Amino acid sequence: MKSEKKINSQRRNFLKYSAFAIGGFLVGKFLDSIPGLFSSRKGFEIVGPQGEETKIFENFVVKETKKELSFYDKKGYEIFVIEK
Repeated sequence: MKSEKKINSQRRNFLKYSAFAIGGFLVGKFLDSIPGLFSSRKGFEIVGPQGEETKIFENFVVKETKKELSFYDKKGYEIFVIEK
């Protein structure tokens, strides 16, 4: 009888902590999406020819190719280049 009670209490503890972990994960996902609801300015992505991706934000532009990642300001001047 004692071993059965010990197993049941361990099972209850496991289920309780699992429920807390899953609940915390879901609350985190929900709270992470809230700022996106209030901000209307988001970058949008343009996929160009030959695998070039361009992401346009309010103050800068990011262009990604297979060889490099380039940052440009809003006037089009190159700020920073990272080679892959």
